[in-house]
Amino acid sequence: MEQYFSVEKISVVKQMNLTVMYLRGNVKLWWRTRIKEDFSVRCPKINETWDHLKQELKELFLSNNTSWRVWEELKRLKHEMLVSENIKSFNSLILNIENIYEEDKLFNFMSGLQPW
Repeated sequence: MEQYFSVEKISVVKQMNLTVMYLRGNVKLWWRTRIKEDFSVRCPKINETWDHLKQELKELFLSNNTSWRVWEELKRLKHEMLVSENIKSFNSLILNIENIYEEDKLFNFMSGLQPW
């Protein structure tokens, strides 16, 4: 969403409505329930920002131990496929860890490679 907002130069005012339009499944259900509950108790209309919604979605739908699980997956990642596939898997995992040091990235990548 952030990349789309940046490329299309979407104003902060429109970001929320655009984001809600793309919600699916359980997240869409959560949003609709939230709106309905707010309306039924006559709360003022939700004037959130994308950053606030993003944080709330992370808190509700990402488990608290996400980065821990990713570290565990990094430990188990072994070079048993093409190097390009290994790199792809590694980079995909790394994206889910905030504040990872370059040394940790290098160590985890190298320790998963075949000795040859």
